[in-house]
Amino acid sequence: MKSLKVRLTRTQILGSLAPLLVGLPAATAVSFIIYFSLLENFQINLSVLFLLGLFLLFLSVISCALLYYKSKFSFNHNQKMRALLRGATERLDFLKFKNGFESKKVEWRYHIDKKGDLYSFDREIWLLPSGTVTADIDSVGKQLQNYLIAATHKDCGWTIKDKRLDDGFYKFTFGNRPERITIENLADIKSNDSAFFDKQFAIKLDSEKYWKSQNSMLVVGSTGSGKTSLLKTLSLMILGQNDNNEIWIIDGKGFYISQAFKSTGASAHVATDGATAVALLDNLCKIMDDRYAEMLAADTEDDCTYIELFPERGTIVLIADELLAIVAKMQADDKKLKPADRLETKLQQQILNLLVKGRQASVRCIISSQALPVSILGGSSAGSTSRDNIGARIVLGSSISQVQSQEIFGYPATNLERTSEEYSGWIWLDNTGMQSPKVFLSPFYDDTNLPFKATLRRIVAARNNKVA
Repeated sequence: MKSLKVRLTRTQILGSLAPLLVGLPAATAVSFIIYFSLLENFQINLSVLFLLGLFLLFLSVISCALLYYKSKFSFNHNQKMRALLRGATERLDFLKFKNGFESKKVEWRYHIDKKGDLYSFDREIWLLPSGTVTADIDSVGKQLQNYLIAATHKDCGWTIKDKRLDDGFYKFTFGNRPERITIENLADIKSNDSAFFDKQFAIKLDSEKYWKSQNSMLVVGSTGSGKTSLLKTLSLMILGQNDNNEIWIIDGKGFYISQAFKSTGASAHVATDGATAVALLDNLCKIMDDRYAEMLAADTEDDCTYIELFPERGTIVLIADELLAIVAKMQADDKKLKPADRLETKLQQQILNLLVKGRQASVRCIISSQALPVSILGGSSAGSTSRDNIGARIVLGSSISQVQSQEIFGYPATNLERTSEEYSGWIWLDNTGMQSPKVFLSPFYDDTNLPFKATLRRIVAARNNKVA
């Protein structure tokens, strides 16, 4: 870990430029003297002037070379990083005194790999400012990240992968964003030995992240954000990971997702209205309770999930797409019913039951909608409980409102890392040490080479042939 102590003022910056500011004009002046000495009436020793000019020019070149070597453009990684951190000391607002002129005394520590390009690997940067700094770690990280991006003219390589406060140090790990994965053919989703899966339930979301230990997932995205494409990709991955996995569907619009699964003959596990949704969820909750009963009867000493105890069985994943549409219709219909018969309350209770108890029984949920306020999962208090039991949360799109960010992530939108790539957004995964939402690049699903409905039918037909 390299150390750099800096207290930088504008005067010191100008002082570091003195060789360049003096050397070049001196060399220029000598050049003019040499030129005028060629005139007939100008008597001077040309050889002396020529040597003096060469000497001053040499000093100027050396000064420029040293300035370049110690600048943010240096080919030396350590010098480049030191120059960037010196600049950060001068530029970052939270490091300045109240008069805005002089910067506080700062200790920087950093670690970089000496191989390859500076932006192709992770870098650790620690900051220990003197005096009192009132800015929180999110604000400090965002200011430092924005400065590094502007100073290097590179958006890549400055993703905050980790941040923490330790012994007075603000500690950040910067690196490249995880890469988007691509699903191009059936072999990518069918083989348990492929790069996409391991032997347990583990769905790869990008080059680094898995949906694994988190029981359920929340996906929010407006039209054109890539939400439906992500659901199609997740569906194929879930079915491809294990021949015993099942997908149950609640489709508020009753259109693409539900029609695709109905075309496979799985209409018994597809609901498109409030009444059938409640009946489907009731059946799924009974299966979950039956699985708990099987696990109790097995009387095992291990604290394990259902599929870990019974490897020949599979995970059941409920995909509730456009839940907002079903709940809105329920609210209108429930006005005509007695409180005890209202469907919305039953649906909220069933979903909360699955979110809280589902993981141990290997029953998982994906809840998806264009806009999903916490209240839709059961009012303000119950909605917060439901959200807290959703360990994987994804928002797709290039922007997110402050209210939406607080409802879904419990995190201010102003502190989120920016993203402008197509089919991207933010993700938060529980049990991964992730302290704040990260930029997420949704998997690329090639629908032209791998038509969704036809692929579903092929997978189901292959399963039926195996059973037969």
